Amino acid sequence: MEENYWPHNLIADPATGSDVSTTMTFDRISLTQAAISLALLSLANAYPFGETDVDCRKMIPSQLTSPPQRGPPPYNISVSMNMHGVGMELIVTVKSTGTRKIRGILIQARSAECPLPGKPGSMMPIGSFTNVEGSYKMKPINCFKETNSAITNLNWGLDDSMEATWKVPATEQRKIRFYATVVDDEQTYWVGIQSEVIRHISDTAEDDGISCQSETITNKPPSSGSLAKENSASKSFEVNTLSFTMVALLISIFLR
Repeated sequence: MEENYWPHNLIADPATGSDVSTTMTFDRISLTQAAISLALLSLANAYPFGETDVDCRKMIPSQLTSPPQRGPPPYNISVSMNMHGVGMELIVTVKSTGTRKIRGILIQARSAECPLPGKPGSMMPIGSFTNVEGSYKMKPINCFKETNSAITNLNWGLDDSMEATWKVPATEQRKIRFYATVVDDEQTYWVGIQSEVIRHISDTAEDDGISCQSETITNKPPSSGSLAKENSASKSFEVNTLSFTMVALLISIFLR
């Protein structure tokens, strides 16, 4: 009897007419192959990015264990408008500039304002994303429990460009940037890809928010030596002034 078939079946015994369970076995290699295929299928259908702190705050794919690449990324971000305002929607496009593909992607909008003294720059995402009409590739996610505050692709893919629509919050007036992380393969990805600064329509300042230099001016207390010199000079000035006043008084009396 051939023993390498699966699954288990029930057949009728021609002699008794009763159902008899046949002895079924299957090839272990086939089972292993099936398990591997199932695992690969599961990985292919998994979201490249999740809603974990690593994914959302650091924009690093928590599924991957390799460090991000250094150097200029082979991708860029373009935005449909260089300003934003209430009710506006901006199209954000991430595109490969070479032969690299986009297998996984995460996009957020964040403040491009210089941080205030003593306060770090905000890492919280701004606004909300929606799917481009007719798109089946992108999916908004809720980073920091903020609805649709980031967007990723549904499945690991091989694309040259990806698009998403971002909606401006009603009260947002800061300069913003779009940031992206792009995964080319399981060992190769880039973090911190930036767009140009997008201003609020009422913002006419020339500062583009790119150079955030914090200079601390410290007024050092004068040394004891400099204090002694200042006191000595002050006393000398007072003596000279008094002498001049007395001379002038004597001259005026003599002339009378």
